[in-house]
Amino acid sequence: QERDPGFEAAATAHFCHVIVALARNYGNMTAPLPQSLVRLSEVVQWLERNFDKEVNVDVLAQLAHMSRSTFVRSFRTCFGVSPMSYVTTLRVQKAARLLRDTRARVKEVAPLVGIEDTSYFARVFRQHMGLDPSAYRIQYQSQVSR
Repeated sequence: QERDPGFEAAATAHFCHVIVALARNYGNMTAPLPQSLVRLSEVVQWLERNFDKEVNVDVLAQLAHMSRSTFVRSFRTCFGVSPMSYVTTLRVQKAARLLRDTRARVKEVAPLVGIEDTSYFARVFRQHMGLDPSAYRIQYQSQVSR
């Protein structure tokens, strides 16, 4: 609401600085990586829309128009995790949002994020979030009510 004089100019200058840095880094990349990034970004966008569907590496590699081994190697290089680890993390993040924002029961949330086995879902959720799904919801609700 209350911004110091020159705020817009400073923000614009900072934005321009970021764009220049990105352009310089992009220019220094080797040719195959930028093309791989574009293909992988399409896969990530697809996963954002279809995380609840059955997913396997072969399907993702086809979406990226890459061989399985090239896809796995490129994905790991770009994101630091395997494709299926990324999918699991994405599912847990979506589940956490559902647990926070809806009244859906845990056994209803699991299939909504593409995990049919509720026990497996609880185990994976606990590994990623440090709490089982029910405890996560209770903790979140207690933080919100403070």
